[in-house]
Parts: sequence; C-alpha cells; structure tokens
Amino acid sequence: YEDPNYFDLLYVATDEGLYSNEQGKGFQKIFQASDRLKRQCLSINSADGILFLGTRKGLFTKEEDSDHWQSAGGKLADAPVFLLASFGNVIYVTTDKALYRYDPSTNAYKKIFSTGIANGQEEAQEEAPEEGADPNGEILDVDVVSGDVIYVTTKRGIFYTSDGAAKWEHWPGEGLPQDQLTALVVEKNPSSPETMLWAATSKGVYRYTQKRWEQAYQGL
Repeated sequence: YEDPNYFDLLYVATDEGLYSNEQGKGFQKIFQASDRLKRQCLSINSADGILFLGTRKGLFTKEEDSDHWQSAGGKLADAPVFLLASFGNVIYVTTDKALYRYDPSTNAYKKIFSTGIANGQEEAQEEAPEEGADPNGEILDVDVVSGDVIYVTTKRGIFYTSDGAAKWEHWPGEGLPQDQLTALVVEKNPSSPETMLWAATSKGVYRYTQKRWEQAYQGL
C-alpha cells in the first residue's frame, strides 16, 4: 500500500506482521503480535492521518506520526478484516460477512451491509476466526464510487446501493457465473449515464454494458 499523502511511503502486509519504509532505512517491521492470527496482516489503508490495519483477528489503528497501535474494539476486535477501502476521510471495513463504515467525525463504526440480510436471512453475527474456516470470507470485493454509491461483490452475486447504504439491491446477474466471482471494477463514464462493470471470475472476465453481461475474455 502506498500512502497517498507521503511520497515513496510504502506499507507491506505479510503473514508475519506489517512492514514499512517510513523511517527511510529500508523496510522495518512496524506491527507484530504474539497471537498468530493477529500477526497475519490482510489489508491496510489510511484516512485523515490514521492508519488502518486489517488482520486475520481484528482491526488495528494508529496515528501516522505515532508508533502506538490500538485495537478498534467492539465487534471488530476479533473479526477477520479482509478488505479496507476509502472515500475521502471515510474508511470502509470488510469482514467475513459484513461491511462497516467508519466516520471520523463520530469515531464510530456502523454496519451498513451484511451477506445474511442481502440473502433474506437473519443478520449474521461477527465471530472470531476458527481453524478451517473460509480463509477469504463471503465478501470478495468492495468498490466505493462515491459516498452514496457502493458495490459489494459476494459469493452470491453483486449488490449495490445508490443512497449511502439506506437500501441495497441485487445487481442483474443473468449471463454472469455469480458463484464464481473473484473481483469487480466499476467504470463510471462522466460523459454517459451508463455504468460499466468488469467482473473477474474463474471462467474469465465479463463486462456489463447496455444492460447485459457478456464475456470479454475467456482466460487461459
């Protein structure tokens, strides 16, 4: 991860901790934990002068000019944090089955999406990771287009909101192998009202345009 506020400042998340060249002396370990799962760093992002680190067991934060890390606490204290996205000063935190939004003005994390709710089930509870559990989680990708428009790619399809997460809808999936999704890229053309989606799957790359999915690349 390259810090957008500092030239050539890089962070590398590994299974044995977080490394950075922030001291100008090559890469040094700046985060480690005695707990094996907490040592496994999965994602990193920054906003408003705060560094956010997602691990296999919990979310940690620190001010960029400080050496002190602290747990986010609450439901995110022990949950695996697979993805971190940002828009402006707002951070989006992805766990196994839920998406949270961190608002720096209130210093609070709010759950805005759950795979359980999206599939008409009772809301899934965050749990600490277990041995043999799915290593990647049910949420595969998150694309934050704006504060109102967010796309969430799951193992059961693509969901989106256009009103800041007040309401979520299932994106049309006909022609797309939704159970084999791996990633998503949202392409917004400023000169056109149409939104183009590129979906990566185990069967190749698919493109959504003119209200339908078509295979753009079959793969090797």
